[in-house]
Amino acid sequence: ISEEELFTPPPHMVKQRDTLPYPDLHEDSLTELAFLKASIKLMTACGVSDFGVKDLQGPTSRRLRRQLSGAINLFKFRDDKLQLYSELI
Repeated sequence: ISEEELFTPPPHMVKQRDTLPYPDLHEDSLTELAFLKASIKLMTACGVSDFGVKDLQGPTSRRLRRQLSGAINLFKFRDDKLQLYSELI
């Protein structure tokens, strides 16, 4: 996922925003929702299935440690598999 995709809301969300009474008030919230959605997708891939907005707004040390551990494990696994595949090629 690119940085532009991360911080640009999808077109269908922009269309829905434009139907609201005051769409300008929701411009930043769409970006935040897109970031939250990408974060949830990443944490799910890391094995953290209960990640949510609370983890971004008020993280606790215990949950943050668990989330970082999941991310580190995923990246280590990816690195190991990339080395294995590059040896096969």
